[in-house]
Amino acid sequence: MGEQRETATAKRLFVDIDYHYRAVHAHIGVSRGIVNQLEFKFLEFHFENPQVYAALLREARKYRLINGPESTVGIATLWEHLRWGYYMDTTTNEGFKLPNNHRAYYARLLMSCHVELAGLFKTKELRS
Repeated sequence: MGEQRETATAKRLFVDIDYHYRAVHAHIGVSRGIVNQLEFKFLEFHFENPQVYAALLREARKYRLINGPESTVGIATLWEHLRWGYYMDTTTNEGFKLPNNHRAYYARLLMSCHVELAGLFKTKELRS
């Protein structure tokens, strides 16, 4: 029931694709007007699979609650937890249910959109 509610909430968040495209684009740290292929694939995956963001948000909040407000974790840890610990349908043409290329973008998006998660993930500068 809780997971269905979170998925429904996530879907409502992404109803206005144009608004959220611009917002996500800004949140992931992309300031230029041109989106590279990895960014485009992330944005496409993100909008088609809002349940992934909802699950990552839930797990990140749970991690902070258990380990304290100054704790850090690698996005790969949460990503693999989702990959192996949850049954989750996704739409992707990349052959993987949760493609690794999207992890860095999700880390930036989570920390940017949720102040309580600031500093949870260590990030490097994005390469184009």
